[in-house]
Amino acid sequence: MSLTFLPPQEESLTRIDLGLLLWEENTSSGTSLQVWWRYKKDLFEKQTIARMAKNFETLLEAIIASPERSVKELLV
Repeated sequence: MSLTFLPPQEESLTRIDLGLLLWEENTSSGTSLQVWWRYKKDLFEKQTIARMAKNFETLLEAIIASPERSVKELLV
């Protein structure tokens, strides 16, 4: 499985302060997990979302690399 991180979307008129959407897509090279962040730009700075997204990406990569380990065992 591969990971695809879509660019975060800033929004002013959303009812959700912070959202994270994940879904699987079948591609010619296999299954890909799509990840998309959505956030209120009045509440979050772009750098904060980028940092959270990178930390989440690191966690997902560790889970894929060691699926037998629990999340608390992973060093992220």
